Amino acid sequence: MLFEDYERPPLFSDDLWDLTPELRSAFPLNRFFCIGGERTGSALHVDPHFTSAWNTLLCGEKRWVLFPPGTDSKEIGVPVTLQDKVATPCSYWWHDWYPKLAAANGPGARLGMREVIQRAGDTIYVPAGWWHTVLNHGWTIAVTENQLAPAMLQRSWQPLKKMNSKLARRLKQALQEFRPELLALLPVCDLEDDASSDGDAEAPTNDADNFRMW
Repeated sequence: MLFEDYERPPLFSDDLWDLTPELRSAFPLNRFFCIGGERTGSALHVDPHFTSAWNTLLCGEKRWVLFPPGTDSKEIGVPVTLQDKVATPCSYWWHDWYPKLAAANGPGARLGMREVIQRAGDTIYVPAGWWHTVLNHGWTIAVTENQLAPAMLQRSWQPLKKMNSKLARRLKQALQEFRPELLALLPVCDLEDDASSDGDAEAPTNDADNFRMW
């Protein structure tokens, strides 16, 4: 398999979803080879399930634009419907929205817009919650993974608990067994035993479709 032909960069080797097979099975499709030609890429989005991502470019050149967490999606041209996200070529955003945002008097600086040119051999890290879009310059091949890094646990915990409390409890249990030093990153109230019934929360699901979107 292609995934056996590389190792994670040491900085990104620690993924909390790998603590147990049960946690990993909740988000099994987290590793991708991305191959694209001129003017292909990804639409403006935030990575799913409060994950961060690293992306290593093997050949070609990618152009990135990023916005901080909490940026109003309407101000940066995020597609509203799922159909728009899937059907609209990402290059349209660069034609319709980028010039206005990046202009000297445009809102890009106020919104905290960041731009990066990624070349072969470069690795980009996108923290959880950051909006980002990518445009390929010529043919590109990259490898990327979504992950829950320990450094992102404090930021991701409350949204995860709100989205899927059962999965959050299972993550907490795995931390208690395998990574107790990370429990200090959780709110004190969440360190107490959760007496609520599993029936009151959603079970982990296979979110393959959600990942394939990006």
